[in-house]
Amino acid sequence: MAEAMQGMDVKGKRVLVVGLGRSGVASALFLQSRGVRVTVSDTRTQEQLHPEIPTLLDRGIAIETGGHGERTFRDQDLIVVSPGVPTDVPQLVKARALGLPVIGEIELASRFLRGKIVAITGSNGKTTTTTLCGELIASSS
Repeated sequence: MAEAMQGMDVKGKRVLVVGLGRSGVASALFLQSRGVRVTVSDTRTQEQLHPEIPTLLDRGIAIETGGHGERTFRDQDLIVVSPGVPTDVPQLVKARALGLPVIGEIELASRFLRGKIVAITGSNGKTTTTTLCGELIASSS
């Protein structure tokens, strides 16, 4: 399945987005707009996620709150994990052991982008480095 998802022809696939921060919601909406059957899962309660839930439900996205169900993770073609979700969540560990593809949001985005990508990560200096890279790219054009 990982090979099939490489080209990201995701229409009709079942994709789970784990973590409903801003980027998780954006990933879910992005995928849904491409014909994906999206489910989202978050450990926070329905009350804590209240602002996000109506938008997701209006788009036909299934929502799991208050924890991660093992079956929710097993019944997917792809799992997309938000940056704030620990990689050792038991359901993710089991999904990987079953051979299910598990990727991060940045990898998901990279599969839809055309052209070259510059990724800047780390704890300190990202803003400065990003500014410097932008100036270098702009001056080389």
